Amino acid sequence: MEDVWYVPKLGLNLFSIGKATEKGFNFTANAAGCTFRKNGCVKLSGVRNLNGVYELHMRVCIPDKPAY
Repeated sequence: MEDVWYVPKLGLNLFSIGKATEKGFNFTANAAGCTFRKNGCVKLSGVRNLNGVYELHMRVCIPDKPAY
C-alpha cells in the first residue's frame, strides 16, 4: 500500500478498511479472521481475538523518504 503512516510511539495501529477498499483491496471477514485481497491474491490477513478485534499480520517497511 502507498501513503501509509507509521507512528513509532502510538500504542495501537489503526487500519482503515474503507481506505483499503478505495485502493482496490477486497475485504472479507468471518468469526475466525479476515483477509484483504488484491487482484485475487491475499495481501494481508488477520485473526479475530477474544474481544472481537481483528489483529492483522503486518510488518513495518521503512520508506525511502519521510512523509513529513
